[in-house]
Amino acid sequence: MCAGGAVTGRHPVRVAPHPTSPPAGKPAGRAQAGVAELRSRGGRVARARRAILEVLAGTSEHLGIDELFRRAVATAPGLHLTTVYRAVERLEELGLVVQVHGDRGAAFFHLSEVVAGQSHLHVRCRVCERVFDVPAGLLDEAARRLDESAGFLLTPEHTALARTCRWCRAPRDLFVDELLSAPPTAAARKG
Repeated sequence: MCAGGAVTGRHPVRVAPHPTSPPAGKPAGRAQAGVAELRSRGGRVARARRAILEVLAGTSEHLGIDELFRRAVATAPGLHLTTVYRAVERLEELGLVVQVHGDRGAAFFHLSEVVAGQSHLHVRCRVCERVFDVPAGLLDEAARRLDESAGFLLTPEHTALARTCRWCRAPRDLFVDELLSAPPTAAARKG
């Protein structure tokens, strides 16, 4: 596994920010914006909801529910896992938190565009399991074509597309290039 982390329910997902992403605001400001938005949407500012907003505002990682719970308890001692599940579910219903599913492993969470001030999509490397943020509009054309041809509305922000990142592909590609450019061995010349 590459340095950077793993996608599991117990571990945070390490995120490689997209190089063109604007710098995020201060965590306290994002948390306060989340609380204000929660109130404006008619949501109650319960201790668990506030703790979740503060945890997500304070990290660039996309957290699984277990890690989110662990960090929320550090912020608001005495919370129960069931309470955190319900709070995350409600924050997602209100459009303040986004739940993202990958091809394997636990779902992870991050603040929505409404709170974070920017939107993005996710891709996950199947080798090192890092999750990378990519520009939100990257799949707009594919979504438009899918709607036109099949009448299907795509919501890519809830799914992490999976394949192999350039860093995990590079050693294999270098090895193949070496094989192709190396002079044939005596055994290869005979056979």
